Amino acid sequence: HLAYHGVTSNDDGTYSWKYDELSKILSPIRFTEEDIDGLYKRISCPVLSLYGSKGWSGDPLDKKENSYSPLMTSAQIPEAGHWPHHECFDAFIKRVTPFLNE
Repeated sequence: HLAYHGVTSNDDGTYSWKYDELSKILSPIRFTEEDIDGLYKRISCPVLSLYGSKGWSGDPLDKKENSYSPLMTSAQIPEAGHWPHHECFDAFIKRVTPFLNE
């Protein structure tokens, strides 16, 4: 699915990923860990952070104890890697739908 919908056929017979080239540009503003912690604590709406059991990042809430918003929860998508929404779409939707309906 990702290969079919996520690439463009070039005139020379090669393929290129479809994405915004500007997304590779880093922000000129540099944030310290303290800045980032302050931003997370200001989140005023519920946040669901999903991660895959086979992904490299693990549970994001385990990374910084008590520095995230109290409105932030996380959930693991079993058998998914780094991109649960691509790798286990049905499980992803099953977890996201109730959260959005709340």
